Amino acid sequence: MALILNENIDSAMQRWQAWFDGTLDEGPLIYVESPLGFFREELRPMTLPDNAEKIWTDIDFRDAGSYNYMISSFFGGDAVPMYFVNLGPGSVASYLGSTPLFDNSTVWFGQLEDNRLEKVYEHLVYDPQNPYWVLTKEYTRRLLETANGEYHISIADLGGSLDILSSLRGAQNVLMDLIDQP
Repeated sequence: MALILNENIDSAMQRWQAWFDGTLDEGPLIYVESPLGFFREELRPMTLPDNAEKIWTDIDFRDAGSYNYMISSFFGGDAVPMYFVNLGPGSVASYLGSTPLFDNSTVWFGQLEDNRLEKVYEHLVYDPQNPYWVLTKEYTRRLLETANGEYHISIADLGGSLDILSSLRGAQNVLMDLIDQP
């Protein structure tokens, strides 16, 4: 049975396309998302992990949570149902060697142990075996499998280049770099 998350999805998709094309001629886009008040299907069982790191890295927990969110949310107006692959803002920092600092509701990324600018450059390489990159790919793959085409899955919050650099080097250092070594 197909989930119908937004009964106006065809119209919403056309209106988003018109907005991107610069041809939207009727009103602004209105995105409405709220709790539904009931569940479209049976909730998937999930147990809150016993520590903050597992809340962010336990793919079974995150996958069940995403599904439960989608089946219990209302999407109206121009909403295109989508679930956000969230592993912290600027998660690219973790792919480059920053250690994630997990909290129950957010993730921060710590500075590199040796955060001198020349050492930071050495970290700016793609490592296909980086555990957080592998986790992001697996989490995204799993969410896509669960969504089964019924709703969209985002990319991870990769972050902006200065945010990532600030995570690796430290915000104060980056600000000084912008003055001393623009």
